[in-house]
Amino acid sequence: MSIVSAVRTWALTGGLQTLTIVLVIMTGITGAVLGPIIARLARIDDPRVVGLTMGIASHGIGTARALQINEVAGAFSGLGMGLNGVLTAILLPLIFRLLRSFYPTERRDESGDQQSNLTRSAEAVRKRAKRRLFAVREYFCT
Repeated sequence: MSIVSAVRTWALTGGLQTLTIVLVIMTGITGAVLGPIIARLARIDDPRVVGLTMGIASHGIGTARALQINEVAGAFSGLGMGLNGVLTAILLPLIFRLLRSFYPTERRDESGDQQSNLTRSAEAVRKRAKRRLFAVREYFCT
């Protein structure tokens, strides 16, 4: 579930999909390994607190580890993971729109016309592809 929501977030913000997936998996493994150790060091004995924090921070892998610790910790871990997913789905688009309002997406080019960032980047990709195509043609045709 957390990888799916991370990939959807990636699509919304335009990040790197592979990097997003790797970081989500690493976060889950790190939280599952270090979560019980940190809870012990912080002297947190309540399985509800340990489970909730592992579910929020470590996603599905942390929930599986919390279930190994205690059934109550596993239940609260699932609750934390679900609440985290719902709140992320509701709040992230709002925060993204708010942050995006501070950065203008349209600029004027040299001729004074307005162009969006997407249009400019698409044009840059087309120009690079055209240059490469001409270079390949020159290489093989001469």
